Amino acid sequence: MKQGTCKQFNGCLQNEECNAGVNYWQLVGEPKLGRAKRIPCVKKFNSSIACDKYEEPTQEEIDESEAWIQKRIEQIKLVSPLVSEIKAEHGLTDAKGTKQCPVCDGTLHYTVSSVNGHVWGCCETEDCLRWME
Repeated sequence: MKQGTCKQFNGCLQNEECNAGVNYWQLVGEPKLGRAKRIPCVKKFNSSIACDKYEEPTQEEIDESEAWIQKRIEQIKLVSPLVSEIKAEHGLTDAKGTKQCPVCDGTLHYTVSSVNGHVWGCCETEDCLRWME
């Protein structure tokens, strides 16, 4: 979340609708080429299209968003050695298991893909680790 971007914006390439329920592509219409730069959600694009749901975040909301991001970065730093350990242990084999969560000491469930060795994980503790490579 940042100034100059609607606080309802959640990424137009991975989502069809913003958090307010506005369909990005119905709003901007055709042609498909360049439509991401026509959305009114990001002021720097200078879109001529208006959206009645556009709302700038407050400084408090921006600060909260930044704090959330920093918390997640710290969690990633803590879990990275464990992910490396899991990869070394299982290699390119399908695997599932549990480990102690390095963030909260709870139970962390993980899955390893034999296709590419990617590890997915989810801690049982609410609002703790959850990732997919």
